[in-house]
Amino acid sequence: MVFGLIIPFLFSSPAVHGYDLVRDYSGNSFFDGWDFYGHYDNLTLGDVWWLNRDDAFSQGLAYVNNARNVILKVDNTHDVPFNQKRNSIRITTQDAYAVGSLWIMDAVHMPFGCSVWPAFWTKGTGEWPDTGEIDIMEAINLMSNNQMSLHTLPGCTHSTPPNQLGTSAELDCSQAAGCVVSETQPNSYGPAFAAAGGGVFAAQFDVSGIYMWFWSRPNIPPSITGATSTSGIDISQWGPPSASYPSTTCNITQFFSPQTLVLDITLCGIWAGLPVQYQPTCGQNGPTGICYNDNVVGAGSRYNDAFFEIKYIRAYTTGGPVPTPTGAAVAFATLPVMTTTSAARPPADTQLRPSPLFYPGNGASRKSVSFGGVMASVMGLYTFSKRKSLRTMMKQTLVLLVTLATCIMAVPIMESDLEKAGGPRGRPGSLLGLGTDVSGSRPRSVTPARRSQEEGMDGAAVLAGRAEEGDINFAGCLLGLC
Repeated sequence: MVFGLIIPFLFSSPAVHGYDLVRDYSGNSFFDGWDFYGHYDNLTLGDVWWLNRDDAFSQGLAYVNNARNVILKVDNTHDVPFNQKRNSIRITTQDAYAVGSLWIMDAVHMPFGCSVWPAFWTKGTGEWPDTGEIDIMEAINLMSNNQMSLHTLPGCTHSTPPNQLGTSAELDCSQAAGCVVSETQPNSYGPAFAAAGGGVFAAQFDVSGIYMWFWSRPNIPPSITGATSTSGIDISQWGPPSASYPSTTCNITQFFSPQTLVLDITLCGIWAGLPVQYQPTCGQNGPTGICYNDNVVGAGSRYNDAFFEIKYIRAYTTGGPVPTPTGAAVAFATLPVMTTTSAARPPADTQLRPSPLFYPGNGASRKSVSFGGVMASVMGLYTFSKRKSLRTMMKQTLVLLVTLATCIMAVPIMESDLEKAGGPRGRPGSLLGLGTDVSGSRPRSVTPARRSQEEGMDGAAVLAGRAEEGDINFAGCLLGLC
């Protein structure tokens, strides 16, 4: 009798079946409820600049096409010079969704290709990973299957239930990779996903656990195909999930706060760009075998497949509290409708968006900074050779200040080189990792392989051709201060 009670429990689907719609992100109003990141990728160290709202629309990286589907894409129209970043998109919902929520994304196309790293995921409203992360769709390079995972503080683990369809890997959700499940359903990523007409991803965020599903276009359940932008949904006929994280080994309300939804595309970075991940499928994609050099630099046409095409994203609730805004709503004008899914409208200009001073990704020149150091050195030597008056001493002081400022400008450049070489990073854009990023989040989704390879990357290969510029920086600063 006891055995007969246990078996149905083990193989049962999540307890809650009926959900009410609370948000429909689709068509021309899709972007109303999202914030644009507007900063370089300081989370996963990818070689992209995530544009702000205005630049994303003006450069044609975010728009609605003639099928009323939403396009989010990597810049595929510009040639990117060496040591600059390519423009891309990251958006986050203004609403945060509490336990008791369900999210569904219907997509026609997912970004793929060498160096490409897309994700549809959620993050908590507090510090990372203290308030949890749910990776619903995430893959890199030429992977053929989606990968799902959770990221939490220590204490949350994955006990694989018998009705989970996916394959479990790491079980400790506090590890760098998170607790990972690989999709086994066909056509979950890459060219096969697009060839099948796309599919649907769903995630249930419940006190009983976190559950994720994927269906290729021909296999989408009737309750989803029959749903509208105003109707509720019943999940009782969905069948076993691809990834199942029951609360028996992970207290959901303890490890997860209300979650915001995130869509982003980065390039290379601490997963897609690591040799152990990049080389097997993409190592022959260019002359150097380095993710950044052979992909991000140069022609944008390499990224013709690096775009999301999304029919809708819908958020549902069991009838509990409605989602709460995490920031002030932003007024938004009517979006123009684009007439293609493969090419953006002509950009407003031909330069990447600039930022103050020098960051990889803007138009500032490393050589101009180096030249400043050399000039300051010459001025310093000249002034120190004529120590004859108070006026000369004042000149010396001024020259020292100018030279010191030049050296400070050179430090982020040196740090950027270390980042690309896999050396000490901290957070990009900060001095030796002491700064903070713009979102309050920490780097995420670092697999054990990524971590080990990060420290072992061949910096000499990446820095080849930059040594001369670096020498000038060092020489200019040292001579000027002497």
